[in-house]
Amino acid sequence: MLTPGGGRSWPDKKLIEIGAVEDLVKGLRAKGERELTDIQPRPETRPPTSPDVLARNERGGLVGIEVAELCDEEVIKRNIPLSRVRFQAIRNATSSEARADALAQHPEKVRLWSGAELVAEVACIIAKKDRRTFAADVEPFGERWLVIHTAEPFVDWGEFTAQLRHERFSSSQFDHVYLVRDFDPATRSYPYWRIIPSPD
Repeated sequence: MLTPGGGRSWPDKKLIEIGAVEDLVKGLRAKGERELTDIQPRPETRPPTSPDVLARNERGGLVGIEVAELCDEEVIKRNIPLSRVRFQAIRNATSSEARADALAQHPEKVRLWSGAELVAEVACIIAKKDRRTFAADVEPFGERWLVIHTAEPFVDWGEFTAQLRHERFSSSQFDHVYLVRDFDPATRSYPYWRIIPSPD
């Protein structure tokens, strides 16, 4: 989905997952930190198994990448009927003033995230994904990554960044965990945070 706050909205789950990984890799590449190539969706399995995406690292090793979305699902669920009502009101409006009124009368619900709340949610996502064992592939995984993508628009990113300096996340499965945001027009980049290994 990756749509809260006007983020990416693509119908195909695999395209969403690839897009999130590519956003992160653009940021890593721009800072000269890491490089992944041959990024591709892992073929679907029944039942679904991890990882979602495959890539090659700088040494040619196979990288398995699981992708997760950080969002407030309850807010999204509450907004679905509101969006229908708002759409109908805007469609029935006969002037720009009436359309503006329709928007004002049917606002979307939003979640205001503190840095502490975001840290707690990241920890929950890591714990949840740790419970899904990576399926064997044609060769051993050289690295296992978790990419957490968020398009949440109302986050205290300064507080979150400050909290990360005091947090030590752990994972029984992932060598690297990153949180990556949608494109930020102000910095013309895809901001990201390294969660595991912990920042220096």
